[in-house]
Amino acid sequence: MEIYPSILAATQDEFARKVERVRCLGLTIHVDLADGIFVPQRSWADPLLVEEYADGLKYGAHLMVDNPEHEVPIWLVSGTEHVYFHTESTHRQDLILRTVNNPHRIGLALNPHTPVSDIAPFLDHIASVLVMSVEPGRSGQDFQPDILRKIRTIRGLCPDLHIVVDGGIKPHNIAAVAAAGADAAVVGSSLTDSPDPVQAFRELNTALQTIKQIN
Repeated sequence: MEIYPSILAATQDEFARKVERVRCLGLTIHVDLADGIFVPQRSWADPLLVEEYADGLKYGAHLMVDNPEHEVPIWLVSGTEHVYFHTESTHRQDLILRTVNNPHRIGLALNPHTPVSDIAPFLDHIASVLVMSVEPGRSGQDFQPDILRKIRTIRGLCPDLHIVVDGGIKPHNIAAVAAAGADAAVVGSSLTDSPDPVQAFRELNTALQTIKQIN
């Protein structure tokens, strides 16, 4: 399982500081953009400057914004590896997905209480789905265990779909997330707010070893 450190920052300075805290891990970073409309919080994330701050690191974008059809093209022309937008934030999912030249770079995000059936019509047009295991827009929330069933449902429907889980991921639950069928986990405050991000990353990887031992 891959681990993506998430960067949710209120200011440009905070963004730069968080990126530097996890740079040594060499992982793909997960940039959170919140507009203060789709979610109450507002974050800083300018796609052109994000590319500069990443400076060699791969990164993806999670757009927690209303009417994402305006933001998706901007992020796709930047250096981002992949862009997720929320199915709850627009009624134009099909339009957005049809205008993307490379479907491997775009995915849908799904809030905790949104049923899998809401994204079923689009599963043939995306290569990845971001399953929220907390309410979007605020770091430090507890993982919602009911999400494990949702992960298993999506995996059963789409064996080849790349499933990413975001929110409340800790050493005590990351193995269960992997066992349910997730390919990657987005980890925020456990890494960026840790006094020792390297040690925090090791602890997550150690927890994942239990899956390998069982298999």
